[in-house]
Amino acid sequence: MRKIVVTLIFVFLIACVLIAGAFLFIDISGHWTMKYKVYFQDNEFGEVKVDRYRTENRIVFKGSGEYPHTAGYPRVTEKLTLSKGSMTPLKFEKTYWGIKGQKKVISLVQKGEESDYLFLEHPKFIRLEGFSTGEKTMVFSPDDIMLLIPIMEKYNYWKKGAQFFEVMIPVSDPIPPMRDKMEIRYVREEYVTVMGRRVEAERFIARASSLPDMDIIVSRYSHRLIEVSVNKLQSKFVLISTKEGLSERIDAATEKIKYFYDLLKRKSRPKAEGVKAEPRKEKARPEEKALEEVKPEDIGREVFFESGNLILCGKVSTPPGEGPHPAVLILPEEGPRRRGEELFVEHLSRHLVSSGFLVLYYDNPGEGKSQGSFNDLDDEMKTTAALSALEYLKGLDGVKKDAVSIIGHRGSAYLALNAAIRDEDVSSCVMLSPQLKVIWREFLKEPSGEELQKHLKMKGYGNFESNFLRTVSLWIQKQLKHVASSSEKFVIFLGEKIPVKEYRDFLQRQVSQSLEAFDRPVLVVVGRNDEGFDSKMIARIESALTKRGDGSKVVIIRALGQYAGNVEFRDGKWSFVPERNIVDLVSDWLKKT
Repeated sequence: MRKIVVTLIFVFLIACVLIAGAFLFIDISGHWTMKYKVYFQDNEFGEVKVDRYRTENRIVFKGSGEYPHTAGYPRVTEKLTLSKGSMTPLKFEKTYWGIKGQKKVISLVQKGEESDYLFLEHPKFIRLEGFSTGEKTMVFSPDDIMLLIPIMEKYNYWKKGAQFFEVMIPVSDPIPPMRDKMEIRYVREEYVTVMGRRVEAERFIARASSLPDMDIIVSRYSHRLIEVSVNKLQSKFVLISTKEGLSERIDAATEKIKYFYDLLKRKSRPKAEGVKAEPRKEKARPEEKALEEVKPEDIGREVFFESGNLILCGKVSTPPGEGPHPAVLILPEEGPRRRGEELFVEHLSRHLVSSGFLVLYYDNPGEGKSQGSFNDLDDEMKTTAALSALEYLKGLDGVKKDAVSIIGHRGSAYLALNAAIRDEDVSSCVMLSPQLKVIWREFLKEPSGEELQKHLKMKGYGNFESNFLRTVSLWIQKQLKHVASSSEKFVIFLGEKIPVKEYRDFLQRQVSQSLEAFDRPVLVVVGRNDEGFDSKMIARIESALTKRGDGSKVVIIRALGQYAGNVEFRDGKWSFVPERNIVDLVSDWLKKT
């Protein structure tokens, strides 16, 4: 009996060794890692890591990007799975992470000639089943180096010359993936310097009618991407490290083992008696370091308040001197929190505090430390949160009860107005870049390939084929009609919870009607070059507000932008540069009203 047990244990150990060896062999022979430095306007902007894995019948790419200086999402993760033989995509997932933990998602599953597709950025989404994409169509985006690598692997380096690839382009909007034909043309051989070494390389140029040109440099023999430049976007990816082959994989594994050994050693080390352990400083994430650069002082104290059966978290900033002070509530933008929004609100808060206002800003349910589910929000829940914040603000010591105002930016501008209508104690409302005209509401009435092309050009894309644009616009309308007529609160699709009611509420908003219902001073600030600007609608609103005689007005500027400011490289570092005239305009108007 003992011999049988020993034999079984021995066989089990051999099996474990073989399995571990198989995984090790796959990792060594089929796995490489490339790191690229990202430059914007010739200044360091972030870093991207790409891992490539080869299994028996799949090629898998995994990418992760850190963008500590961006005004958008500071972290991006993605995964692309391809068929090993044909190198055609089977599945693509990309996640943009907001600074409060929420996310924007793009997901695609290809099934032969058709694909299931999801774009989700609260409250907007599009979900498509059986959308025609073509069997050999590659996934591509000019700002994503990971998606370029498999296309360059498909390029035939023996033939060289010009070769063409069908590509589908995920757009950062609730639009089906666009399609185009991309040309990759060989240019010349040359020597380039990579990681301090001079190597032989080949230069290519990638072109498509809808995309900006790309200059591509690959190593001559391994055909690894060395550098990619997109001049129109003022961006560049430069290879800074590579891990490939047995020796480098062993070195990487050794580093990991050493790291875990040192970690276990520190944890098991006994503490000396009578010595108080020093708290370990957490290493700041790249986005936190960047925030520290533009936030030299604390903008307020953390507070918590009730909203129904939830507890929401916010920050209160109080001006110096004795009160009572006029107060302002700034509503959070809809969707996952981008870094640009946080920087703009911090700057606006500081400016208002310096002008004598007490300011409250809070996180939506399910964001940061606020309780609740971010995925279950709708307009009523968002308005309830705003009303609860107003009640909390009015109850604070040092607040002038008859001078409480509310500010909303983009999607939250409507919510601010809606909350002000329901709370008669609110003395005035500021709407920054309210979405008066939203293309998706227009598509519910009449889909238009021409309007879709205009929208895509505002996003930086070129021309797409007109018949394809018309087909895509009809798909969009079909999706929107389903949302508008549905009674569902949410559905599950491609593993994500889809906020059907939240988007339905968004599509049914009537900003101009709500403006008519609000009988107190309101300031509307719009950008002539911003998305959704409608001169006729603005003229009607301006005429109606002027007749009130209570200080209400519409201010039209050249461009308000997404964050009323930009991240710019100044004095050797990236900093958020707000539109000073906008914050001055808001604070001056609030003082007068």
